[in-house]
This record gives sequence, structure tokens and C-alpha cells, in this order.
Amino acid sequence: MNPRIRARLAAAGGAALARLRPHTIRAVLSLLRAGARPARRHEAEALCEDVLAVSLRAHGHAACLRRSLAVVLLGRMRGVWPTWCVGVLLAPPFTAHAWVEAEDAMVGERIDARFYGRLIRVAPSGDPASPRTCGRPAKRRGAHRRPCPSDSGGRAMRPRRPDGLR
Repeated sequence: MNPRIRARLAAAGGAALARLRPHTIRAVLSLLRAGARPARRHEAEALCEDVLAVSLRAHGHAACLRRSLAVVLLGRMRGVWPTWCVGVLLAPPFTAHAWVEAEDAMVGERIDARFYGRLIRVAPSGDPASPRTCGRPAKRRGAHRRPCPSDSGGRAMRPRRPDGLR
């Protein structure tokens, strides 16, 4: 199949997935990652460039979720899996962001991952550092699990300001 067609399909898939709830996106990506090898940094950068070349809607900070999902989907089509992450900026103002990582470095981003607190991380299968739910162990049958902040039904959770105002 033509590489541009694959990139366009990945961009369309990323746009469709971006409409789902966070826990559903995590579940779908956890299924899709099976059998793919971890992406190297140069491979992840090429994936990002290919997505940006075919989709104008994947450009800009506001399109980070759509872009990052398209990158992991295109990577899966090529047999590799970059780590997909969602997090929040640790310093004010509150900002949510989605990105991909390869070899423990953000790909195609201007800011370093140290400035973000990860809420969701979907790493290649078999990665021991890949928590299922926000750093907590996987849910056992019958065990109670606190909801992850990303399980808020797609609504961003805003921290309270020190002065008590919202």
C-alpha cells in the first residue's frame, strides 16, 4: 500500500479515536500494541513527519491528541510502537497534552517531558515500566480501584486555585 495512503488512514483513525473517552482510547491502544516492537527515535520522528505531511489538522498544540494517536496508529501499521502518553503541565497554567515518546524522549515536541506529569502511558507490550492505570497496578477481579483522573468522561479536571476560585 502507498505510504501516503497509510498515513492518511492513520490520520483519519487518530481523529476518530480522539472522540472517545480516555479509558476507551487506552484500552484500544493496549490491544493494538500487541506484537509491535518498540520504535526507535528516528523511526518515531519519521512517523510524526509523515502524519504532519498528510494532515493539516494534525498541526498545532490543540491537535496534540489527534496527532499523537495518528502517529501510534501509523507506527502500528509499520510494525513499531512508540510510547503514547497523556499528561498535564506541572506548572500553572493547567494544560493537558498528548505526545509520543521513543527511547524515553518526546518526539516532535518543543518542550521536555520533565515538565509534564503523565496520567496515561501506553508503551510497547512487554515493557515493565508500562503501568496500566496511572502508575497503579492492574485491577484484579473483585479489587477496588480508585478512578484515574483521565476517567472523567473526557472532561478535563482542573485543580483548585490557592485562593479558592475556579
